[in-house]
Amino acid sequence: NWQDEIYTTAIGAIHNLTVSKGYENFNFRINYNHASQQGVLRGGLYERNALNTSFVQRLLDNDLKLTLTAKGVSDEYNFADGGAIGSAIAFDPTQSVYNPDGSFFQYAGETLAPTNPLFLLENNQNRSRNKRFISNFNVDYKLWFLEGLRFNMNAGIDYSENKGKQFNAASPTNPNAIAFQNFYDGLDRNTALDFYFNYKSDVASIDTNVDFTVGHAYQEFYRQSGGRDNGNNGTFVVRLPNVNRNALESYFARASFDISDKYLVSLSYRRDGSSRFSENNRWSNFPGASIGWKITNEDFMQDSFFSNLKLRAGWGVTGQQEIGLNYAFLGLYTPGTADAAIQIGDEFLTTLRPEEFDENLKWEETTQYNVALDFGFFDDRLTGTVDAYYKETEDLLATIPTAAGSNLSDLLLTNVGNTTSRGIEFSLNGKVVQTEDFNWDLGFNITFQDYEITNLNLSGDPDFFIPQGGISGGVGNNIQLWRPGFDPTTFFVFRQVYDDNGNPIEGAYVDVNGDNQITESDRQAYKKATPDAYAGFTSNLSYKNFDFSFTFRGSFGNYMYNNVASDRGNTTTITNAPGNYYPNAHISVLDTNFQNQNLFSDLYIQRADFVKLDNISIGYLIPFDNINLRASFTATNVLTITEYDGLDPEIGSGIDNNFYPRPQQYVLGLNLTF
Repeated sequence: NWQDEIYTTAIGAIHNLTVSKGYENFNFRINYNHASQQGVLRGGLYERNALNTSFVQRLLDNDLKLTLTAKGVSDEYNFADGGAIGSAIAFDPTQSVYNPDGSFFQYAGETLAPTNPLFLLENNQNRSRNKRFISNFNVDYKLWFLEGLRFNMNAGIDYSENKGKQFNAASPTNPNAIAFQNFYDGLDRNTALDFYFNYKSDVASIDTNVDFTVGHAYQEFYRQSGGRDNGNNGTFVVRLPNVNRNALESYFARASFDISDKYLVSLSYRRDGSSRFSENNRWSNFPGASIGWKITNEDFMQDSFFSNLKLRAGWGVTGQQEIGLNYAFLGLYTPGTADAAIQIGDEFLTTLRPEEFDENLKWEETTQYNVALDFGFFDDRLTGTVDAYYKETEDLLATIPTAAGSNLSDLLLTNVGNTTSRGIEFSLNGKVVQTEDFNWDLGFNITFQDYEITNLNLSGDPDFFIPQGGISGGVGNNIQLWRPGFDPTTFFVFRQVYDDNGNPIEGAYVDVNGDNQITESDRQAYKKATPDAYAGFTSNLSYKNFDFSFTFRGSFGNYMYNNVASDRGNTTTITNAPGNYYPNAHISVLDTNFQNQNLFSDLYIQRADFVKLDNISIGYLIPFDNINLRASFTATNVLTITEYDGLDPEIGSGIDNNFYPRPQQYVLGLNLTF
């Protein structure tokens, strides 16, 4: 079992030492943190050393508060070669890890054969160190000339430098291969400055509490990377520095009114500008409003059995500009490297490559409406919320395939269309037992949701769709689609035909359009990866110095495409390898007897509902005269209940392929306070 060979039980530890002290007008806190964590993929290791400090000074009779926080972190990484996961799936399970002479077994001379996964983990090295400094300075000042008026300012910086080196041994299956060496470095510098004025007052004449805020925020993100590597020919080439910068600026205001402790009104407005868009599309406006009614504070509710009853509603617009690319609206040119130079006469000239762009790129905007009811009974021993929402997203930002010749790449980041989502959320929390020694709280929540594309503005064709969800098997294949009327994670497949015994018939699919042939026109939108509902259940129990808690979480109505089975679940994978070797196949071939890949069969769309015991924790506090000792044990990812037979039913994309496993974790904790 090659997966047993590459995965291991990982051990880790986290140590914290904290000193804090408070004086009349000054207090501080200093914390040292050390963490060490192995990876479940053999050879992976993460080490962290960090010093965290916080200082607070109060001046002018506590009207002025100055807070400085600073953190210095040194992170060291030893990255295990993730390619070993794919090799473990593909490698012949009948072969040994080692030859009789102790060397790794390989398919020498078979250049297309998979490499021994243990060889990859033991011979390929990728190590890096990241030094990081994070600091924030806050000023909070109660202005003397107007009671209730406060000024707040934050200035922050997040600076890090990274250096690493990578060595990949020459491929043992290719006699002409050379070892790959890569030396890389980079820095990130993120700065922020924001301030706001806040005014709070109780206007007795109209029995209203008012709260006004107005402010400004600016953030800048700078990233630089570079290095050198020996490419494919063994000659080191220095990579030109890659510099990326983007900035975000905001003006904001909010006004809130609490009238007679019964009626709530809040109005907000933001104007945000992003350097990721052109000057014509850089700025956008994001208003919002909400209202609330504390029904239990009305006179006619004084004898009600409700301890809390509040009705609220809201509307607002938010923007999205986190698209990764900082200059996608500009026509940029990327310099070529020396090993890709063009010879003209006796000279070798490097090239400039034009990049794809969309000069009309703009903010993605989401408008949300919600109505909610908060309630409580028995002095809020039992509380809950029902919240219904509706969202409309316009000018959805996404990277999509483009028609040949329409731009400078086959993929383009652009605004592609509109989506809607709607749902209802229900939560219930209860204090089942509440005594001096014994307390037990339970919480339950469930959300029902629906999500669909309503418009794709790239074509007037009602049948137009955008292929999505790249898969293994073949070249350029996709298993999902974006089409109006469907969820964005909808699968696009042929409907499998079965024999009288319920066995799939290879290559036999439903002729949807009745033209007596199976073509792309017979592929259908079928199922989706997005759940119809998800839920959670928590329990927190304490008895004197003992505490116990757990959390269950569930997802329902979601499906998974098992790409490992569709790619390798056939005998051709074994018998028709491009060389003198036998790769491994997926176990599903024993049930289907498929000879060839059937990548687009709905056979591989499987139910992925699950219920997980996310975590369970038990602790005990041992008090001494001058010291408190708390011992705890926590387990995470404890149990998964599902019908899905792949590695994990919880993969966001809905495509199961070469997925790094989610480990179970067991943590023993000791906390000393003195």
